[in-house]
Amino acid sequence: MNQIKRESDFVKEKSAQKQTNQKNNTDKKEKVYRQCKAILKNGKRCSRKAQEGSDYCWQHQNKNKD
Repeated sequence: MNQIKRESDFVKEKSAQKQTNQKNNTDKKEKVYRQCKAILKNGKRCSRKAQEGSDYCWQHQNKNKD
């Protein structure tokens, strides 16, 4: 009987750890930065980070509007 109790305690503990990990993962929403899609005069791609909600950085955002 003690062995069964220990196993159930182990299962409960693992379940609690899993729930804690899931909560921590949702709290840690990392921003994903994309590279600007602009092509420079020298033919290379701009190395800046794209603005949030855009494909272009602050400098190229207005130059690439359709």
